[in-house]
Amino acid sequence: LDVAAANAILKDYANTTRIQSRKFKKDVTLMLGEVEFLDDTKNTWEQGIRRWNRINGPNTQQTTDSGHVTLPQPAPAPAPVETAPRVPAHPAPAMSAEKTEFPASLTEELHQKFLAEDEDYALADALLNLTWKRLKGKLEKNRYKEILQSQRAWVANERDTGARNNAQTLPPAKAYAAEMLRRANFLARQISSPPATGEYQSPEASLSLQNTGGKIQVTGDAGNSKGNTCTFEGEGSYAPGWIRMHHEDFPDFLLLSTGNELMIHYASSGSAQGCGFDVDFKGSYSRNN
Repeated sequence: LDVAAANAILKDYANTTRIQSRKFKKDVTLMLGEVEFLDDTKNTWEQGIRRWNRINGPNTQQTTDSGHVTLPQPAPAPAPVETAPRVPAHPAPAMSAEKTEFPASLTEELHQKFLAEDEDYALADALLNLTWKRLKGKLEKNRYKEILQSQRAWVANERDTGARNNAQTLPPAKAYAAEMLRRANFLARQISSPPATGEYQSPEASLSLQNTGGKIQVTGDAGNSKGNTCTFEGEGSYAPGWIRMHHEDFPDFLLLSTGNELMIHYASSGSAQGCGFDVDFKGSYSRNN
């Protein structure tokens, strides 16, 4: 908000509005450099005026005991410069059918294109494959056959239908990614269980997990052959399926508990994941006896 605009707004309120007006306070607060009006006393108002003077020079405004403000008349605005008449904007042309048409199905060619161009899609694909591999080794034979039939039906038709529904608000790659994440979590719920408190180990890292009434806390250490190490932390709430673990100073990661085993995967793609420095803590963990 520049000084001219500030003067104009203050001039409008100068003789009609008192300091305790809520809108007036908001306007003046912005103009005086976000002065905080803690109360309606003259002292608070004068603090704001002093701040104005430091920024804009003294004697640019005066206050009365009643709390009104007066300002000198602003300098007249320069005469407008003639410009060519504005041509009315034409409506934007309708998007071509080629741009708006949703793909009939997720072909292998389109799958590879999305993998290369969209990080969310790549993450969803990785999480879906990881969940399916874990599920195959956890379900008993008859239940696995049921899920296998369900998965084939999803790949043949339901995946495209779900993505098409998402496409009302998302572009194609994001629409498919959302449907794939939904399916990955559905599969994860078939094998997940509340994680047990304890110490867990993977080839590259170790972690300590605390489950207190469904509140999950994880602290771990990871390293690599170059001597780089890091500590990772996260908090989340248990729900069947993948659990999102969050920490204010660390990228989110996902955790899947299947009895005495944990699976960790990053919740983002690209550089914003893991510890960095080639230190990796995703993968399978087994609980120490």
